[in-house]
Amino acid sequence: QVVTHISDNAAAFVATYPGLVETATNAPPVYLVIGSERGFCGDFNERLLDSLSNQPCAGIIAVGSRLLSRLESYSYNTLATLFGANAEEEIALLLEQILEQLEKLPSDSPLIVLYHYHESNQPQVRQILPPFSCHKAHHHAAEQITLNLAPDVFFLQLTQQYVLAALHEILTLSLLAENRLRLQHLEGAVQHLDEQTDK
Repeated sequence: QVVTHISDNAAAFVATYPGLVETATNAPPVYLVIGSERGFCGDFNERLLDSLSNQPCAGIIAVGSRLLSRLESYSYNTLATLFGANAEEEIALLLEQILEQLEKLPSDSPLIVLYHYHESNQPQVRQILPPFSCHKAHHHAAEQITLNLAPDVFFLQLTQQYVLAALHEILTLSLLAENRLRLQHLEGAVQHLDEQTDK
């Protein structure tokens, strides 16, 4: 709901001040890949890494112990590796670590997040930086908005809030997807053991 609210405000802002939104650059993007921290979740990590093949990529920031163990089988330029969250309470700390890595990126580097969504079987792709570029391409006419800050200051603060909220949402969705797949895997293993016991 927070991300939706920020995006709605961004759409109204872009309709009024379209010149402040950055357009797409020719620089290859950096991918933030959110893998699993624990095992027993099938091809969770392989699907993420395989989906990067044939994509222009300046490098990846890899999150999740199990994802890190798979990286040696791929030739991606790994900029940083981080342990993932085991529980919701660890997301805040992980978010701080990710932001520290983002501060090291060149200012013109697009950032795309690759992650699993618990209601989808396919990896999801979301561009985080530059923000709101899709609004510039598809914005609708809106009423003139009233700001209490200078437009550039407002946009900077809106961007900061969006990046925080969007990354928090993504990390939560990915953890849900990881736990769902692990539960399915373990339930299948228990069912198999029950069947073997019956036999």
